[in-house]
Amino acid sequence: MGKHLVICGHGQGRTGYDPGAVNAKLGITEAGKVRELAKLMSKYSGQQIDFITEQNVYDYRSITSIGKGYASITELHFNAFNGSAKGTEVLIQSSLEADKEDVAILSLLSRYFQNRGIKKVDWLYNANQAASRGYTYRLVEIAFIDNEQDMAIFENKKEDIARGPCISNNRS
Repeated sequence: MGKHLVICGHGQGRTGYDPGAVNAKLGITEAGKVRELAKLMSKYSGQQIDFITEQNVYDYRSITSIGKGYASITELHFNAFNGSAKGTEVLIQSSLEADKEDVAILSLLSRYFQNRGIKKVDWLYNANQAASRGYTYRLVEIAFIDNEQDMAIFENKKEDIARGPCISNNRS
Protein backbone atom coordinates (compact mmCIF):
# COMPACT_ATOMS: atom_id res chain seq x y z
CA MET A 1 0.00 0.00 0.00
CA GLY A 2 1.52 3.29 -1.10
CA LYS A 3 1.33 6.80 0.17
CA HIS A 4 -1.88 8.80 -0.19
CA LEU A 5 -2.52 12.47 -0.93
CA VAL A 6 -5.29 14.54 0.65
CA ILE A 7 -6.09 17.85 -1.01
CA CYS A 8 -8.08 20.55 0.75
CA GLY A 9 -10.48 22.16 -1.71
CA HIS A 10 -10.59 25.91 -2.35
CA GLY A 11 -8.25 28.23 -0.40
CA GLN A 12 -5.39 30.34 -1.70
CA GLY A 13 -5.35 30.64 -5.46
CA ARG A 14 -3.15 32.43 -7.96
CA THR A 15 -5.03 35.71 -7.73
CA GLY A 16 -6.83 35.55 -4.40
CA TYR A 17 -8.45 33.46 -1.72
CA ASP A 18 -11.44 31.26 -2.60
CA PRO A 19 -13.50 30.46 0.53
CA GLY A 20 -15.70 27.95 -1.29
CA ALA A 21 -19.18 27.52 0.15
CA VAL A 22 -20.04 29.79 3.06
CA ASN A 23 -22.36 29.46 6.05
CA ALA A 24 -22.73 33.11 7.06
CA LYS A 25 -24.95 32.25 10.02
CA LEU A 26 -22.22 30.10 11.56
CA GLY A 27 -19.39 32.27 10.22
CA ILE A 28 -17.64 29.34 8.54
CA THR A 29 -16.24 28.61 5.09
CA GLU A 30 -15.67 25.42 3.17
CA ALA A 31 -11.97 26.20 2.77
CA GLY A 32 -11.61 26.67 6.53
CA LYS A 33 -13.52 23.52 7.49
CA VAL A 34 -11.68 21.17 5.13
CA ARG A 35 -8.37 22.48 6.46
CA GLU A 36 -9.58 21.97 10.01
CA LEU A 37 -10.42 18.36 9.16
CA ALA A 38 -7.07 17.82 7.42
CA LYS A 39 -5.25 19.12 10.50
CA LEU A 40 -7.14 16.62 12.66
CA MET A 41 -6.48 13.82 10.16
CA SER A 42 -2.76 14.55 10.27
CA LYS A 43 -2.75 13.65 13.98
CA TYR A 44 -3.82 10.09 13.14
CA SER A 45 -2.42 9.39 9.68
CA GLY A 46 1.21 8.72 10.47
CA GLN A 47 3.53 8.96 7.49
CA GLN A 48 1.11 7.41 4.98
CA ILE A 49 -0.68 10.61 3.96
CA ASP A 50 0.58 13.89 2.56
CA PHE A 51 -1.67 16.93 2.80
CA ILE A 52 -2.02 19.91 0.46
CA THR A 53 -3.50 22.72 2.54
CA GLU A 54 -1.78 25.86 1.31
CA GLN A 55 -3.03 26.15 -2.26
CA ASN A 56 -6.14 25.82 -4.37
CA VAL A 57 -5.02 22.90 -6.53
CA TYR A 58 -7.84 23.50 -9.02
CA ASP A 59 -6.92 27.17 -9.48
CA TYR A 60 -3.24 26.33 -9.94
CA ARG A 61 -4.14 23.45 -12.30
CA SER A 62 -1.50 21.41 -10.48
CA ILE A 63 -3.22 18.03 -9.99
CA THR A 64 -1.16 16.37 -12.73
CA SER A 65 2.18 17.38 -11.22
CA ILE A 66 1.38 16.93 -7.53
CA GLY A 67 -0.61 13.71 -7.91
CA LYS A 68 2.12 11.63 -9.51
CA GLY A 69 3.31 8.67 -7.48
CA TYR A 70 0.48 8.47 -4.94
CA ALA A 71 -1.62 5.35 -4.41
CA SER A 72 -4.69 7.59 -4.28
CA ILE A 73 -5.78 11.21 -4.14
CA THR A 74 -8.72 12.39 -2.05
CA GLU A 75 -9.95 15.96 -2.35
CA LEU A 76 -11.99 17.25 0.60
CA HIS A 77 -14.97 19.57 0.15
CA PHE A 78 -18.23 20.58 1.79
CA ASN A 79 -21.38 20.89 -0.27
CA ALA A 80 -23.96 23.69 -0.22
CA PHE A 81 -27.37 24.16 -1.75
CA ASN A 82 -30.38 25.63 -0.02
CA GLY A 83 -29.91 25.03 3.70
CA SER A 84 -32.15 21.96 3.70
CA ALA A 85 -30.14 19.59 1.49
CA LYS A 86 -27.97 17.28 3.57
CA GLY A 87 -25.66 14.33 3.37
CA THR A 88 -22.35 13.06 2.10
CA GLU A 89 -21.23 11.83 -1.30
CA VAL A 90 -18.16 10.77 -3.23
CA LEU A 91 -17.59 12.00 -6.79
CA ILE A 92 -15.49 10.00 -9.24
CA GLN A 93 -14.70 10.45 -12.92
CA SER A 94 -17.53 9.11 -15.09
CA SER A 95 -15.47 6.52 -16.97
CA LEU A 96 -14.37 4.79 -13.76
CA GLU A 97 -15.94 2.36 -11.33
CA ALA A 98 -15.93 2.98 -7.60
CA ASP A 99 -13.02 1.29 -5.83
CA LYS A 100 -12.73 -0.06 -2.28
CA GLU A 101 -11.52 3.29 -0.96
CA ASP A 102 -14.46 5.18 -2.48
CA VAL A 103 -16.87 2.73 -0.87
CA ALA A 104 -15.03 2.74 2.47
CA ILE A 105 -14.93 6.54 2.69
CA LEU A 106 -18.64 6.79 1.89
CA SER A 107 -19.39 4.05 4.42
CA LEU A 108 -17.45 5.89 7.13
CA LEU A 109 -19.12 9.24 6.48
CA SER A 110 -22.56 7.61 6.16
CA ARG A 111 -22.33 6.62 9.81
CA TYR A 112 -22.93 10.29 10.53
CA PHE A 113 -24.52 11.85 7.44
CA GLN A 114 -27.21 10.84 4.96
CA ASN A 115 -25.70 8.69 2.21
CA ARG A 116 -26.06 10.46 -1.15
CA GLY A 117 -24.02 7.78 -2.90
CA ILE A 118 -21.09 7.62 -5.26
CA LYS A 119 -21.66 9.88 -8.25
CA LYS A 120 -19.96 9.56 -11.61
CA VAL A 121 -19.26 12.98 -13.10
CA ASP A 122 -17.57 14.25 -16.24
CA TRP A 123 -17.37 17.94 -15.31
CA LEU A 124 -14.71 17.99 -12.57
CA TYR A 125 -11.38 19.27 -13.88
CA ASN A 126 -9.25 17.51 -11.25
CA ALA A 127 -11.12 14.22 -11.69
CA ASN A 128 -10.76 14.36 -15.47
CA GLN A 129 -7.07 15.27 -15.34
CA ALA A 130 -6.32 12.59 -12.74
CA ALA A 131 -8.18 9.92 -14.74
CA SER A 132 -6.32 10.87 -17.92
CA ARG A 133 -3.04 10.20 -16.09
CA GLY A 134 -4.21 6.97 -14.44
CA TYR A 135 -4.32 8.48 -10.94
CA THR A 136 -6.85 7.16 -8.44
CA TYR A 137 -8.86 10.26 -7.48
CA ARG A 138 -12.05 11.09 -5.67
CA LEU A 139 -13.71 14.27 -4.46
CA VAL A 140 -15.46 13.83 -1.12
CA GLU A 141 -18.34 16.11 -0.21
CA ILE A 142 -18.24 15.57 3.55
CA ALA A 143 -21.57 17.22 4.38
CA PHE A 144 -23.60 20.33 3.58
CA ILE A 145 -21.99 23.39 5.14
CA ASP A 146 -25.26 25.34 4.88
CA ASN A 147 -27.27 22.66 6.73
CA GLU A 148 -27.31 23.28 10.49
CA GLN A 149 -27.93 19.61 11.31
CA ASP A 150 -25.03 18.40 9.14
CA MET A 151 -22.69 20.96 10.65
CA ALA A 152 -23.75 20.14 14.22
CA ILE A 153 -22.97 16.49 13.49
CA PHE A 154 -19.63 17.44 11.94
CA GLU A 155 -18.65 19.53 14.96
CA ASN A 156 -19.56 16.70 17.34
CA LYS A 157 -17.96 13.91 15.29
CA LYS A 158 -15.00 15.53 13.51
CA GLU A 159 -12.41 13.71 15.64
CA ASP A 160 -14.06 10.37 14.82
CA ILE A 161 -14.25 11.29 11.14
CA ALA A 162 -10.57 12.29 11.12
CA ARG A 163 -9.55 9.15 12.98
CA GLY A 164 -11.70 6.89 10.79
CA PRO A 165 -9.94 3.92 9.24
CA CYS A 166 -10.88 4.87 5.69
CA ILE A 167 -10.52 8.61 5.27
CA SER A 168 -7.32 8.84 7.32
CA ASN A 169 -5.81 5.56 6.05
CA ASN A 170 -5.25 4.50 9.66
CA ARG A 171 -6.21 0.88 9.15
CA SER A 172 -6.29 -0.26 12.76
